Amino acid sequence: MNVMKFPYGACHRVHSRKPRRSKNGTPEERAANAAGAAARASGGAIVPIRKAESNEPPKFAVARAVRAVLESLDERELWAVTRVMNALKVGEQQS
Repeated sequence: MNVMKFPYGACHRVHSRKPRRSKNGTPEERAANAAGAAARASGGAIVPIRKAESNEPPKFAVARAVRAVLESLDERELWAVTRVMNALKVGEQQS
């Protein structure tokens, strides 16, 4: 059995035809990052937290977030969530 080496010329040609890449991203990516940073700096993305919510324990904050998501679901999606929760409960009882 003969072992053949891959020709350097072909490999080099393929890599030399690749577009140049900057370690800092393309100009479009840099512009998008700069726009996002400017929006964050101006306070557009900051959501104020009420004082009562900031003092509550983390488990209540999670429960509040879950309740908000469940209230936003329609009947069919809520039924699917109920099926998943029941399956988890059955699996927990079996183990």
